[in-house]
Amino acid sequence: MKHIFCHIVLLSAISLPIKCISQCEPWCQGEGGYYITCNAYPHSLWWHRHQKQEVYKEASIGRFFDKDKLDNIVPIATPPNMASNTQYYYGEGLFYIYSQGGYVVVPAPIGYTVPDVPYNARKVAYRNVTYYYYSGNFFIQNQNNYYTTVKPPVGLILSEIPRNSIMQNNGNGDILFRYGNTYYQPLYVYGMMYYKIVNN
Repeated sequence: MKHIFCHIVLLSAISLPIKCISQCEPWCQGEGGYYITCNAYPHSLWWHRHQKQEVYKEASIGRFFDKDKLDNIVPIATPPNMASNTQYYYGEGLFYIYSQGGYVVVPAPIGYTVPDVPYNARKVAYRNVTYYYYSGNFFIQNQNNYYTTVKPPVGLILSEIPRNSIMQNNGNGDILFRYGNTYYQPLYVYGMMYYKIVNN
């Protein structure tokens, strides 16, 4: 019933004044579609309804896994020069914290070193630095062939962003996408959509 109600709101909202439809957020995020926040453009509501039907296989920030559902994650050590009371876990390009008998996906803690990155991580070069990008997380390779997390490089242009990014209006009429603490600005290059990192 909740799904039906939400679809009705999405369809009718195209011709109604812009408003926040926060009741859509929990289940839309869980099913892997974009969801709309306050002040989004009206045309994006139609787009959202169709994007929701895509199957999103990668976990996103905030997703919870039962403890027995993950057997390929390992605890990672806090960097020597960093003080932290949080124990992070890592597996296949994603980071987790332990919570309520399971694990929750979190943004990559910056400066942590992991043994590997997924085989399908994207390798991108920007300002003489080679980055490995996966599901919103950026890594650089060390001399010992380990990988250290770094902040998303502002100005880097990507062909795609995490699919559970949140569409927002920056207050000046521009649409941005937020994933964790990183903001991406959509732009067209020769008719193709790209995304520029504008803040992190």
